Amino acid sequence: MTDRRQISNSRQLVDIATDHGWDVSFDTDAMCASACALIAVSAVRRSGGPVGLHHIYVENKDIDFSDLNSVLSSGTSKVSSFLTEMRAPSSFLDIMVSTPSQEMEWFDLPPYDPIYQEFKEARCPGLTSMEAEVFWKLKVLRDNSRYTDTNGNTIRRNLSNAELRYLTQLEARFENSHDCKSDLDVSTWRKAQGLD
Repeated sequence: MTDRRQISNSRQLVDIATDHGWDVSFDTDAMCASACALIAVSAVRRSGGPVGLHHIYVENKDIDFSDLNSVLSSGTSKVSSFLTEMRAPSSFLDIMVSTPSQEMEWFDLPPYDPIYQEFKEARCPGLTSMEAEVFWKLKVLRDNSRYTDTNGNTIRRNLSNAELRYLTQLEARFENSHDCKSDLDVSTWRKAQGLD
């Protein structure tokens, strides 16, 4: 975080990530658990290792059951609203409420906010799944002059002129989509930072 503000609680971190942190990343061997998981899910782009979740908890030796029930119900409701606002996977809250506070359940977050992913696909259409499958097969065949058939046999063959033309078209569309998405990521991040 570049805000250089004193952080006194996890909600402030989540607010900063939501307001400015279009990209949240952490090392794959780093631990991102509990409040860190809320920060990670607030990002548009997420990268790094798995995140850990557990039930919210209260430390108060004198609290009675009804007060604890009230506090935990209210806290869970607030976290649920936040997760809905952040478009977190529905399993996120399910995992959180079903994992005791003394334990930790680890799982991988999707790399993008789902609406942002759809935004990228709308703005930068790429290959369909069928076209992508053909693209990679033709690319391997062009680069290696061989392919492996369904029986596991290696067959040597060169691409026909029609296959080469089709591969060239697919390659151009693939690269255009990739470049468009990269530019969009940078532009979105710069706007979020107030740089553009």
